[in-house]
Amino acid sequence: MLESERLTGWIRTAITFVIWFVLLLVLRSVVLSLRAVQTSGFAVAPFQSEVFPVGLPWILIIDIVFLTVIIFSVLAFGGRLREALSSALPQLPRLGTIGYLVTVLVAVIIGYFTYDDIILPPLYIQGVDWAYRLVFWLLVVGVSVGIVFELAQTLFTVRKEAFSVITIPGTSPKQAKSSVRNCEECGGAIDPGDSYCRWCGARVQENEEQGGVENDRTIVS
Repeated sequence: MLESERLTGWIRTAITFVIWFVLLLVLRSVVLSLRAVQTSGFAVAPFQSEVFPVGLPWILIIDIVFLTVIIFSVLAFGGRLREALSSALPQLPRLGTIGYLVTVLVAVIIGYFTYDDIILPPLYIQGVDWAYRLVFWLLVVGVSVGIVFELAQTLFTVRKEAFSVITIPGTSPKQAKSSVRNCEECGGAIDPGDSYCRWCGARVQENEEQGGVENDRTIVS
């Protein structure tokens, strides 16, 4: 029942974010297409510079505001996604981190195209416009490496769980299975001798009827 409620809550959250993104994009298109916005001219001094002698176009500033809201919304969605995955799959806590890093990567890409019209012109005049692209690619590579690392760790964990119990010839499958216990809180596998669940941190209850069967012929890696 609890898992069903969590799944329902996550679905509602995902639908809410999808609706929010769609509304933002529609509102952005509507606002930028307004004649008053397109003919609003240029912003005044705090935005004036040698690069923009008459100021930045208001339409550009409005567009940046919308895209900035979208960036923060993507990051917020990533946080919710991490919580949902960690809750739904406590045996694989790194999946939540992978989901969050993917949303960070999306936010970085959106950010590059959001602020390039403001940041690149001054850098171009100084001859260092490559610095903006360098920072962008460093962020992309860094986040991508993080995703690959977390994914590799997740695959390693899955493989380890799949081969966590190795039986010596002559040991019955029932005996091998009896040496493995599951956490009463999250359902994660618990190795013999563990006092706390390595997935959720709950204290392990010593109950031989629920799986605490000693078997010298079973090797647990």
